[in-house]
Amino acid sequence: MNRRLLDPFQSLELPEIIEEYLEHGSALCMSFNRRGTLLAAGTKEGHVVIWDFVTRGVAAVLLGHEGPVTSVAWSRNGRNLVSGSEDQSVILWDLLTCSKVCRLGLRSPVVRVSLSPHPPHTAAVSLAEGPPLLVDLTAQRTEPLPVLAGEGAEPAPSRGGGAGGAGNGSGLLAILNRQGDMALGCQIRGAISVVDVTSRKIIDVVRLPNSARVVDLTLNRKGTLLLATCTDQRVRMYEVATRGSLADADVPSEAQVAEALANRAVKSGSLLHGEAGLLRPVRDFQNAVERTPWRAATFSCDSEHVVGVTAAKAQLHIYIWNRPLGNMERMLEGPKEGALDLAWHPMRSLLLSCASSGRIYIWAKVHAENWSAFAPDFKELDENTEYVEREDEFDWNTPGAGGELEGAAAGDSEAEPGSVVVDVLSREPQPVFSSDDEESSTQELLYLPVVVEPEAPVRGPEGDAGGGGGDAATRQTREEALPATEGPQSQQALLLQAQLMAQFPRRSGSVGQGRANGGGAAGGGGGGRGGGGGRGGSRRDAGGDVAGGGGAGVGVKRESEGWGGSQAQGYGQAEQEYLPAPNFARQQHLQQQQSYQQQQQQDAFQQQQQQLLLQQQQQQVEQQQLLLQRQQLQLLQQQQQQQQQQQQHLQLQQQQQQHLQLQQQQQLQLQQQQQLQLHQQHLQQQQQQQYYQEQRHAAAGEGPWLGAGGSRDEEMRDTAGG
Repeated sequence: MNRRLLDPFQSLELPEIIEEYLEHGSALCMSFNRRGTLLAAGTKEGHVVIWDFVTRGVAAVLLGHEGPVTSVAWSRNGRNLVSGSEDQSVILWDLLTCSKVCRLGLRSPVVRVSLSPHPPHTAAVSLAEGPPLLVDLTAQRTEPLPVLAGEGAEPAPSRGGGAGGAGNGSGLLAILNRQGDMALGCQIRGAISVVDVTSRKIIDVVRLPNSARVVDLTLNRKGTLLLATCTDQRVRMYEVATRGSLADADVPSEAQVAEALANRAVKSGSLLHGEAGLLRPVRDFQNAVERTPWRAATFSCDSEHVVGVTAAKAQLHIYIWNRPLGNMERMLEGPKEGALDLAWHPMRSLLLSCASSGRIYIWAKVHAENWSAFAPDFKELDENTEYVEREDEFDWNTPGAGGELEGAAAGDSEAEPGSVVVDVLSREPQPVFSSDDEESSTQELLYLPVVVEPEAPVRGPEGDAGGGGGDAATRQTREEALPATEGPQSQQALLLQAQLMAQFPRRSGSVGQGRANGGGAAGGGGGGRGGGGGRGGSRRDAGGDVAGGGGAGVGVKRESEGWGGSQAQGYGQAEQEYLPAPNFARQQHLQQQQSYQQQQQQDAFQQQQQQLLLQQQQQQVEQQQLLLQRQQLQLLQQQQQQQQQQQQHLQLQQQQQQHLQLQQQQQLQLQQQQQLQLHQQHLQQQQQQQYYQEQRHAAAGEGPWLGAGGSRDEEMRDTAGG
């Protein structure tokens, strides 16, 4: 892989789909080497599988653990690998020889390992129970890292399901920084401590908001940024300062650390150095809508994006955020299975997720191929087509097809003025992705060497690896020359070959390179491809294969193309005698040509039939499409008619409502008129009754009729007085 040919803007392209997956056992963890050429994966079976990520093949399988491998870590030069397992052991591997350098037994299952970049190697080992350990792999000595105590917080449950006491560091994680001089460890009380590896002292403590516990710690490629995956559904990012930025006088004592822990006024940030601490909070990443818990998080290769995977067991959701802006740019959905680990390729825009099923899924971007950018006359084919080659297209005997080596070598001395000599043999160092502490290219291990296992040479019952066998080989019996095969067809073929050998005895040729006209085949073995050498290097000779040991086929001299048997080729250096071609061979050749022509005709006929079938299928498809279009038109017309009917129905309903309203108004008016008429009639009746009563009283001489209250008498008096 030439890094100078990589697109510098390719890293900005985020993965979209699962390109493929790797499967060799049930993977639990994984890690890339510094260049991304090798991938180490720890499996549930206790193996460490080394994948060649360029060819996507297994380069080596390291056997040494008796339990599941839970974590792996690389050295900077890629020559060493450390692995931790649930069998309470840590192994340092030499990848050049695929052997163990050392093996250490611990008191608890290993959860996480982190390796220092340069030898002598030191590893930070996180255990399921107990505080993290600082392991000197050279001296094979362990020492626990200091743990904060005194707050009485509930400890994190171990992988075995239990829980330790308060302040014992149960289930704590610790990793080494890029330089290997500081250890970053999470505490059970919701804090991150920074420990000096040399002095084993705590030099800074960062308190997390809401006393959130940390379940995973990840550094970016440069070691300047830290991701802390917390239990409060947040992924917190911190800026990591170097050890040199903190003076020795600023290193706190144990009393100062205890006093800082007792100070409850500081809710978050550095408890010892304030804003000048070694870990400075930058940003939080979360899914504020769904409040998703996170399993792990990592950076992209250029640290411009942050990737987090959810802790769900039945779904694979990966979120990608923009690191400078903090907004989510993409969400990837995978198979319905949980994720255990994440890893981003150090050089390319590739994301790997280790699923709970043991597969390692490779997420990549969908790229559209544009071959015309490399060759403007390139034509892309939609389907396979048969290429008809010219007669002399691949013929090495064509004049000018290949240059002479002597002429090519002499071209350097006779070069024209102004020409440029291109050196394709020497290798120049590539400064791409280099740094100040770059190691020499001879020390860095990018690929594992291929171990070639030689196979034992197989020799036939008769035959010599030296070329011609002489007359002694021609005097062998037919039983020795024929191989032991089964079936009537093979026996008939071998009998026919034996008769031909008896009818046309072979002559032993002179000593020459590549000739096998004697009793044995060139190169050893029972039956080989036979052929004699010609006077010139341009002639091709062929013989027949004998399926077994004892002899080669009959060599026949031909100018254009060898025929018979396997059509083997040979080139001779000295003169040699050739037998004339027999008639049966010519007949066989003609039969082969006829059968080949018949086969071609049959193939052409089949192709025509296939084309006709395809045309018929296309016509059927077109007819179906027309029918579908007609049906769609009919449906549209029916829909339009239904809409018109609905509109008419609505209009009728409106007219009916208006008619009902008019009827109601008319009824109301009639009722009012009737009531008025009834009221008037009632008044008239009352007046008539009064009038009749008055007349009756007047006729009876009783005087005027007095109504209620004497109103009528008063009226009469008023009229009389007037």
